[in-house]
Amino acid sequence: MLLAHPAVLQNLVEQYETLHALHAEDGSAEARRRLEDVSYTLCVSTGTRAVEDALRTARERLTEAGLLDAGEPAAPRELTVTTVAPVTPAWAPTAPTSTRAPAAAPWPPTTAPVPWSTPSACCAS
Repeated sequence: MLLAHPAVLQNLVEQYETLHALHAEDGSAEARRRLEDVSYTLCVSTGTRAVEDALRTARERLTEAGLLDAGEPAAPRELTVTTVAPVTPAWAPTAPTSTRAPAAAPWPPTTAPVPWSTPSACCAS
């Protein structure tokens, strides 16, 4: 199994603890979504399925690497939440295009009748 670098695990644990505190404080949807993302990444990085197991495993690996004293939680760090505006790719159309088909010509055509199609022109008696 691949193991995450201890610095990556330390970063993830710090993010988790900060987001957990932020979510407990204000309960915003953005904090909850980011907390879920970090929880998932922690689980994948440690090969676990529950965030509690992931945190325990990450802290064990950090202790083994000498980045964390036994029993000491990682210090939460300042978290900056930014909102990014969506970016439109250069190849995207600038204006919405219509999906409707072009208007068809009226049927039957509205042209003047040809002279031989009238009964008086072909059937002179």
